[in-house]
Amino acid sequence: MGEVVTYDFSSYESFSEKHQKKFMAEYTDMLNHYTIEQQIELTQHLIKQFSSINTGKGDGAQLLENEEVLKKRYGRLLLPYVQKMYLVKYVYLPLFILAFPPSQEILDEFPYINEFSTLETGIYISTLINSLTVSLDELYLKSEPDPSIAPKPAPEEKENAEQLEHAPEMTQARQVLAIYYMLKAECETELRLNYNLSDVAKFAHLLMGAKITTIQKSEIYKKLRCMPNYNKDQQLLKDLQYIRPFFEALHLEKALNLIDAEIKTTKKNLPYNKG
Repeated sequence: MGEVVTYDFSSYESFSEKHQKKFMAEYTDMLNHYTIEQQIELTQHLIKQFSSINTGKGDGAQLLENEEVLKKRYGRLLLPYVQKMYLVKYVYLPLFILAFPPSQEILDEFPYINEFSTLETGIYISTLINSLTVSLDELYLKSEPDPSIAPKPAPEEKENAEQLEHAPEMTQARQVLAIYYMLKAECETELRLNYNLSDVAKFAHLLMGAKITTIQKSEIYKKLRCMPNYNKDQQLLKDLQYIRPFFEALHLEKALNLIDAEIKTTKKNLPYNKG
């Protein structure tokens, strides 16, 4: 009766723990080189590769082909992944175990590799897949939501947005009047003495999101040339009283003083105050 050969598979547990820790350390370091979206894609790729090994659906050629597809897609950006996840022998050790004959270097470092059963190797790969899956879940929670399920504004916020978009009282004349006083307060003299009105009109177009064809045809430019008296009497008073709270909220005292002075003058010059 021949000698019964026994193997001490307690070494497998230390092998598994040691290389799982190494793998996750290298994996975590690799992720630091990529965006959240790329981290998710690369983690999904690793899970797919290891799962193919575990289920026996991926031979060595197919696994290498998957790596080549990733390399062509990422180009030079894949270098940290290649350095950490592909060339480091203990990372793809299961691939070498199942898909390729182990090199003498690996056999020297891990003399029990050839004695590991497919089941035992599968358990090791499963621990890596589980660790990657946990990491993938964490990455999902850090990523931006899909635009199709982005939070919708609360009814009140939506109503306010619609009111702002369609507010008829925010006329172009009032917007230009506000810009006029903002700039006049800044230069503390008559606007025309400090600014080219064409440049002011272009600035107003920017703030108001209005398209420019030519300045000469611009309604904003035409209004600026008449400011602050584009509108007169009662309408000018309404315009001044409308824009005033916006300046007050920002504590723009110089502009407020100018607006208040114009309100006083306009009231004094109203038709029913004359005579």
